[in-house]
Amino acid sequence: MREDIVRIIKMASEFGFTQVQMATNGIKLAKSLEFCKELYDAGLHTVYLQFDGVTGEPYLSTEVLIIYQLSLKRLRTAGLQD
Repeated sequence: MREDIVRIIKMASEFGFTQVQMATNGIKLAKSLEFCKELYDAGLHTVYLQFDGVTGEPYLSTEVLIIYQLSLKRLRTAGLQD
């Protein structure tokens, strides 16, 4: 993830974008509630959690499930809604 993603989201909001979205594997979101709050406060509206793989194996991984659950929990706590 770009180090300046919060600034980019804030700029998009300031330019008047009505919907600011991002796609991520969720690792950085799962690690930090503060980062999720920064994204939300900057104007983030939607997050797409994406776990790519050419087989079904990545989607069955316990690690992926934990990242998914923690990311959702942190984003909801930060203020983003389903």
